[in-house]
Amino acid sequence: MTRGKWMMKTLIALSGLGLLVAWQVVAQDYGQDEARPDWNVTLGAAAISLPKFEGSDRYEVKVLPNIQADWKDTVTFSMPEGLKWNVVNRDGFKAGPVVKYKGGREESDDRAALRGMGEVDSTAEVGGFAKYRMGQFEGKVEARQALGGHEGAVVDAGVNMFVTSVPQWFFSAGPRLTWASEDYNQAYFGVDAGQAARSGYARYTADSGLKSVGVGGVASYMIDKNWSLTGFANYDRLQDVATDSPLIDRNGDANQVMVGVAVGYRFGF
Repeated sequence: MTRGKWMMKTLIALSGLGLLVAWQVVAQDYGQDEARPDWNVTLGAAAISLPKFEGSDRYEVKVLPNIQADWKDTVTFSMPEGLKWNVVNRDGFKAGPVVKYKGGREESDDRAALRGMGEVDSTAEVGGFAKYRMGQFEGKVEARQALGGHEGAVVDAGVNMFVTSVPQWFFSAGPRLTWASEDYNQAYFGVDAGQAARSGYARYTADSGLKSVGVGGVASYMIDKNWSLTGFANYDRLQDVATDSPLIDRNGDANQVMVGVAVGYRFGF
């Protein structure tokens, strides 16, 4: 795998962990008596333990940069969350377009499990999002269509509860789910005739449907107005469209866990 693909696949795995939200909410609350600058940027690093591929029962640890930027709470960017534009931003409701990078999958990710399965190319995913915050709760939904790679569509939805009442601390946790189209599920969990002949897996045609349900949590500590230490964890349970796959049945696990820690320096101008 090229270094670029290695990095981007890991960064995409962080999406949904709430790092961007954690930085924005904690930093704003910590410095709420100060004027908010137009630009808010976070530079840091994270270490994360995650499955070798989606559905894998084998894990690896990676270290990666964490880069985030926010312009006037209107345009936001982070490696895991992609580029978002809050076209609508009023009374707790935000909505607009989103562009994300989706890392692919290569046989070298796990040579034993993926031998003969070929590659799924990386791609950009474009779509839209909407979220609404009321008090300490926020609900959100995001739908995206791939321009290449898996060529499918994905819909993510979730609810988070925020706790910011403890000085210098931020906590967030909540459930989430992901629906994926037939193209997406076939790309990552399906086994066509050629793959079956090369890999030894039985043929399997994946349908569209609920791909996973899970829960995620974030705990972040503001060391001072610039430095923060964040821990995060996600648990996702793959559903039948994935677990019925011979790939997951023989060399995978329905239970998918990611845990990590990040440190970052935030500044504005």
